[in-house]
Amino acid sequence: MEAWRLFWAKTNREGIDGLAPDWTHPLWAHLLDVGSAAQVLWERFLPAPLKQKMALALGMDEDAAGRFLSIWIGLHDLGKAIPSFQGMPGAAPQVVGQLAAVGLLVHPDANRLHHGHASIAIVHNWLRNKQLPVDNLLDAAAACVGIHHGKLCESGTWKSVAGDRRVTSALGGPAWEPVQQALAEAVFAAWGASWPPVTTCVTIN
Repeated sequence: MEAWRLFWAKTNREGIDGLAPDWTHPLWAHLLDVGSAAQVLWERFLPAPLKQKMALALGMDEDAAGRFLSIWIGLHDLGKAIPSFQGMPGAAPQVVGQLAAVGLLVHPDANRLHHGHASIAIVHNWLRNKQLPVDNLLDAAAACVGIHHGKLCESGTWKSVAGDRRVTSALGGPAWEPVQQALAEAVFAAWGASWPPVTTCVTIN
């Protein structure tokens, strides 16, 4: 099984009847759940003029733009795939053991970071590894993914986090990065979205 399938996003901390105390909802599934909800909002609730403007800004038709933006929203919690979140005390000890078995260790001295900010750093790395053009656009796209809790740090902060290669880094260092990247790639591929022609993107007025 691919290591990215091990990450958890939700637990049964509320003690919901019918769920085991150690129940977890996989992170990959949560990202697709949220992408699906965003797709419904696009199709049923966004005003047509707004959808037209957003599609024009992306250089895509409306259907393709909706598909792309919905999974972009879905990627909001990629930052949960970091040591301090996965190793949250008492949350999912069985997952911590499974991660350790595949070489993803939760270092006791790992830097802590809000998972929204971690999402920005992970997407920042993912986009650059894909060697897409237009740096400022990619920075903005990464920031949009991680601002869902209403918190946004300065760009220098997430770039510093994204480039930290220590095993105690907030993102987990070299062992964790390829698994985080594989998660982003797998979710995007499963959704079947197309990339916009970023060199033709325009500003929405």
